Amino acid sequence: MAKRIARILLFSDFHWMVVPPGQQKGQVIKGFSRIVEGVINIWKRWNVPNVKKALSKISAMGEFDLAILNGDIAECVYNERGIITPKDVNSLRILRSEVESSLSNVYKIHYNSGDHELGYKLPLSVDPGGGISQTSFENFQIIFGPLFQKFSWGSEFHFILLCSSLLIQKTNHLSGMEKDYIDNLKEKQIKFLQNYLDDTERKNIFIFLHDPDAIEIIDPILEKCPPKGFKLFCRHLDAEASLRDYERLGKIANSKHGKLNIIRKISMLSKKGRRVMRWAKGNLQRLEIFKKYDIQIVPATGGMMGKGGGFLILNLFDDGSYQIEKHKIKQ
Repeated sequence: MAKRIARILLFSDFHWMVVPPGQQKGQVIKGFSRIVEGVINIWKRWNVPNVKKALSKISAMGEFDLAILNGDIAECVYNERGIITPKDVNSLRILRSEVESSLSNVYKIHYNSGDHELGYKLPLSVDPGGGISQTSFENFQIIFGPLFQKFSWGSEFHFILLCSSLLIQKTNHLSGMEKDYIDNLKEKQIKFLQNYLDDTERKNIFIFLHDPDAIEIIDPILEKCPPKGFKLFCRHLDAEASLRDYERLGKIANSKHGKLNIIRKISMLSKKGRRVMRWAKGNLQRLEIFKKYDIQIVPATGGMMGKGGGFLILNLFDDGSYQIEKHKIKQ
């Protein structure tokens, strides 16, 4: 009978608020977006208490050898610009201390970056000044550690944490040395992954990214490797059910006839709708890549928009096998 050699906690998306909901700066919200933002802010008021409840439950579940927090740890003063203000830095240092003291049953926590730590420009973005920056990248590394890293458990299991923002976020809003800084980091991460996977002896490789859209960028690298056991863990999408919504949106964006085409044409009447449709055209292709790697979504620990929170436990065994447990937290 196989013996368990490691018990690893996988959680994500605390969305811990640096400022109260509704007080984040830089956002330009008009029309229907005001209603949407209002609903989101209602959820945000409950999120931090839900995260605390989740941490309390996890702390009572016995010892963990490792933990991986897979991005969107917090939302900052400027929500779409990442960690750029002194208040952000101070608040997130306190948050890290609180998490680690709450989870004294976890030997070590590895932190992966998400959109909200580094900044982002997405189809539904509302901050004209949003996006990644050298400041946010440097502050993340000061508080939480490397943007990409690797480690192993024994000789059988190998972990890679990648920064999805470096793979898919745009840099055209940057200039000069700041753009060079980000582009250089992006190239370093690609080489880091390629060099690591050149070792043909490695199997049971667990890759963590926040935004699964980034898998499309690394797919050619993974395909060129000798056959290996890849398991990809992602976040960003709220739950497995979100994959179905992701597929529906892709079908709408690619439709030419019928009801879906009517929905697409209506969506194209607004600027944001056109942005969403342009992005969603690639959804069906990306879904095929998701299926190929059988991606595992790490649930939002505090819950997302009324959906219950949760976390995963990854058990590693001495015969080279592993098991994933799914745990839900009733809010």
